[in-house]
Amino acid sequence: KCYIGECLMDCQFMGRRCEKITAYDLLSQKDGLSEWELSVDFKRNTFTGYTARFTVDETEHAIARLVIETEHYTLTISPA
Repeated sequence: KCYIGECLMDCQFMGRRCEKITAYDLLSQKDGLSEWELSVDFKRNTFTGYTARFTVDETEHAIARLVIETEHYTLTISPA
């Protein structure tokens, strides 16, 4: 859980976020939803990079879903 928390905090709040993105891809675009995948460079202690997949609701201008995957953990955040 600590790994996922640190990845999320790093992604959201640390400076120079875009410099850590090593690859990105638009996976799909349909019915006003776009799904993206980012590969993020992350190194702290024994922690390594992660993949962030998120769905953007273009009509609401909001993130509809966020999935952060590391080598050992997956965190999914969806609105209630």
